Amino acid sequence: MTPNVDHYCLVLGPTNMQELHAALQAKGVRVEADVRPAWGAQGYGEQFKLWDPEGNKIELRCYTTPHQT
Repeated sequence: MTPNVDHYCLVLGPTNMQELHAALQAKGVRVEADVRPAWGAQGYGEQFKLWDPEGNKIELRCYTTPHQT
């Protein structure tokens, strides 16, 4: 992990985050307990975090409102 970086964020295209969370959890991937609402650079969305085998924290995020410019 890079110093001063808590986690990486990957923005997904249209995704059912509840289904993705459940599928990863069923495969034994360490994930946060719940999918949570989130506000970010591109508007409102849903997100949860998981950990890779080396312990790096990765946020998966799907925006549900389009980015306004």
